[in-house]
Amino acid sequence: MSLNRTAAEQAVGRIARALRVSLEEAAQGILAVANAHMAQALRVMSVQRGIDPRALTLLSFGGAGGLHVCALAEALEMKRALVPAHAGVLSALGMRAVARGRERVQTWIQTMTDAADWVHALEQQAARMQEAAIQELLEEGLRREQLSIELRLDLRYLGQAYTLEVAWQGVEDTRAAFHAAHLQRYGHDLDHPVEIVNVRVRVQHAALPIAWPTLPARTAKPEPARFVDMEDQAGPIPVFAREDLAAGMRISGPALITESVSTSWLAPGWWAEVHAQGSLLLQRGENPVACID
Repeated sequence: MSLNRTAAEQAVGRIARALRVSLEEAAQGILAVANAHMAQALRVMSVQRGIDPRALTLLSFGGAGGLHVCALAEALEMKRALVPAHAGVLSALGMRAVARGRERVQTWIQTMTDAADWVHALEQQAARMQEAAIQELLEEGLRREQLSIELRLDLRYLGQAYTLEVAWQGVEDTRAAFHAAHLQRYGHDLDHPVEIVNVRVRVQHAALPIAWPTLPARTAKPEPARFVDMEDQAGPIPVFAREDLAAGMRISGPALITESVSTSWLAPGWWAEVHAQGSLLLQRGENPVACID
């Protein structure tokens, strides 16, 4: 599908006229609003859970993920990002790579008391769910000995409206694991009874390996396929074709890196190094250090 620039300009033009700004200013405003919303979502998943994102690597995927990754990393004061190979279709690739399996969930309300009379009923319920899931996979041609089985519980403090998923390890160990998970997620735990809400049984086959190609290694400076002008950038911006890049090559921003399923924007002050298997390892700073393997 080819992009329709005229249709895009007409759509953004309506916003620009309403705001009495230029077409380019309206487009930049749309990007700024989108980035602000995504940055807030990332803060919910990190800062609000007690995780400092500054020491982490921001993973970008989806067709437009590479266009926003540098701005989002800067908003969270992160200095590293990763754009995987085939990032635009990473979800589809994940479906190819994921292990075949079944997950069954059953609501099962029970306070985790020290008395173990309810444990037998729990394990019987899990066994019924497990066997039903196994039978479905056997019908697909898998063998029982190829399957792994995991029992997990959705737990909460009595009276809470939300749950955390914890592996079943017996009463005491499961309860302790829930307290630790609640402390890690929310910054505190409580001296309250713990309640089971759902029983989860996962039956999985081993994931099929993917033969991932290794790129040829070249340290020569990559050559742009073309140059483009951008409204908020001084001078022409180089555009690199991702399929032409070799392992070990480095690109300094500003630059665009295009491929059939996505485009990545390397902002000023950022570097990209091509990983041996095609991923782009992004770093922010004047002198990037050697990237991870």
